[in-house]
Amino acid sequence: MDILTRSQSAKIRSSGTPQIVLKARNVVRRFGGVVALNNLDLDVVEGQILGLIGPNGSGKTTFFNVLTGIYAADEGAISFLEKEITNLPAPQVFRSGIARTFQRARVCLSLSVFDNIVLGDHPRLQQGLVFNLFRRSSFRREYEECVERVRELLEMFAPHLVAKMFEPVETFPMIDRRRIEVCRALFSSPRLLLLDEPSAGMTHEETRLLVDEIVALRTKRHKLSIIIVEHEMDLISRITDRCVVLNFGSKICEGTYDEIASDRNVQEAYLGVEA
Repeated sequence: MDILTRSQSAKIRSSGTPQIVLKARNVVRRFGGVVALNNLDLDVVEGQILGLIGPNGSGKTTFFNVLTGIYAADEGAISFLEKEITNLPAPQVFRSGIARTFQRARVCLSLSVFDNIVLGDHPRLQQGLVFNLFRRSSFRREYEECVERVRELLEMFAPHLVAKMFEPVETFPMIDRRRIEVCRALFSSPRLLLLDEPSAGMTHEETRLLVDEIVALRTKRHKLSIIIVEHEMDLISRITDRCVVLNFGSKICEGTYDEIASDRNVQEAYLGVEA
């Protein structure tokens, strides 16, 4: 699978007036005396892949947790699709159209590929005892619809897993478990996908393959925006349209990968200041 050139990606994004889907303004999160996020401003444009990078402990995952309702913001405001979502409970943030993966794999190893993916939209499924026991035709129809949705999703993102849809996840290598996690996040048809270090635990070749698949995904879901937290700079350079660099919870640089890579503040954050 070939990687799209930046000019092709720009052509896709320029097909209409760009919409800012996410706005974060002056977001602050403290843990006791530690300021994990310090007046963070951040915008995400529809169809864009934004890289969120920085040294360990710079606030990247904290931002994901504040955005998705796991942590509350102490100050500031976040809006998504022009609606205020600051400090909403996690289920409401999810229903608004934001889905995520986690740095550590969170698949249920004993469950099948199908079961793991369907869990990505469990709040919308009919799960009551009465429905499952007494409305069998409705239950069967919903089940068949889920099978078809999972099949279509796998055909789009991981075609080789279609024939293995009902096999337990524990039999698959790490890259397939990551693919399953991405498909689980996509199952709810989000407008914003948060990827937290998707290459963690994978080889360089597996990372390259996953990058190819994420880039191909944007050609099929033009309105999907992605924020990716990642330490593999080769991955960031290949797929992002724009990057935001954090250090000690503050934004120190923003721009294309080439622009942030040549910025002295970014170099000092990663490499330190020469004595």
